[in-house]
Amino acid sequence: MQTTVNPLRRFQNAIKSPKTKETYTLFLQNFQTYLKAPNCETLLQEYTIKEMEMKIIEYIMYLRDDRKVSPSTIRVHIAALKHFFEMNDFVEMNWKKVSKYMGEFYTVADDRPYTREEIGQLVNAAHSLRDKAFILLLSSSGLPSASLSPSSNRKPQIAFDRVQ
Repeated sequence: MQTTVNPLRRFQNAIKSPKTKETYTLFLQNFQTYLKAPNCETLLQEYTIKEMEMKIIEYIMYLRDDRKVSPSTIRVHIAALKHFFEMNDFVEMNWKKVSKYMGEFYTVADDRPYTREEIGQLVNAAHSLRDKAFILLLSSSGLPSASLSPSSNRKPQIAFDRVQ
């Protein structure tokens, strides 16, 4: 299938959000790398619609089985590919069939709320009244427990090493 406008440009110009554009472009590049395709034009010119459909299904199985990517992330990968192919008039693919290979959704993170005992330990370890109020505010507001955890990119303000 021949195109006159740059397929990558057509793909990117149809995305409004800069973050989505960045993510979709990255995932399209990942797919190109998987297929060892030198550029986007190759994806449109070297494969028939049915061949590309099978390549996408193989890619899903690779992500799911070999790379252990979660089904939620695979859905974003496939959304990027679907957008690319639809924006370049490669529209006759059976996306319903493709989606059957993505797998069932499951929760990857093992998030749970802090127990009252754990909150008490954090409050007791706090240095100041401000820190105690901050801990109690976060724990009572339903914010994720990661909000209280020290981050790798900033120094924690609460002395978690004193928690027993």
